[in-house]
Amino acid sequence: MPYSNCMNKSTPSAVTIKKLISKTARVSTFKTREINMLIKKATVLCLSLVTTLAMTGCANTDALEQNITTLTNKVDSLATEVSALKAQQESDSALISEAKAASEQAAMDAQSANERLDNMVKSYKK
Repeated sequence: MPYSNCMNKSTPSAVTIKKLISKTARVSTFKTREINMLIKKATVLCLSLVTTLAMTGCANTDALEQNITTLTNKVDSLATEVSALKAQQESDSALISEAKAASEQAAMDAQSANERLDNMVKSYKK
């Protein structure tokens, strides 16, 4: 075999290369399997955690309903207070409008009274 005599001892043979490729493939397959197992374990852990949380959340429905009822009552009382305050604001707004109109009328009356007094004073001076 003249061809094999030409090969350098530092170059690996085809058998050695096949062995290395086989080892690499086995290691790669092992790591892939290991990663897949870790993913499955993480998925199972997450699902069990979610299930546990859902079960504990459902177990306390009486307290939850009581809290919801309390909050609903508070919201209703606040809505009643807001309605009362709106009615009071509308009433105050009407009173303010009446007071403004009365003050404008009083200012006009005072101005006309001052004009009459000025006219009276002028007539006495002549």
